[in-house]
Amino acid sequence: FEAAIAEYEVYIQERLEDQDAPPEYNPNFYYLLIGDCYQGLDKPEEALAAYLKAKDNKVDSSIVGSKLRSLASWYEQRARYEEAIALLQQHRELDPLLFDLDIDRNHKLLVGTEVGKQKLY
Repeated sequence: FEAAIAEYEVYIQERLEDQDAPPEYNPNFYYLLIGDCYQGLDKPEEALAAYLKAKDNKVDSSIVGSKLRSLASWYEQRARYEEAIALLQQHRELDPLLFDLDIDRNHKLLVGTEVGKQKLY
């Protein structure tokens, strides 16, 4: 993954400097792939930074939203529900319906975990 990240970063810079690139071409899309690599390396903070860099550089917000939901799922799979919820709440404007569904699911999982920890006597 680390080699891929380095290659993507070089590629992005080369394409940004390419004067012949069509105006609709946005090499910042590759920050999404960098984020995926970081996610694969279990580095969620770096993944988030890469996804947000794509967003800040005008990569389609629906695609960025999908990647952020994937990152929230990464947290959910590790029972890190509060972090998943915080991430989804912070970026909810990207897709309120889908983000709310994910927030709700993580709240239910969090409550279930908390209830399971309580003593019943």
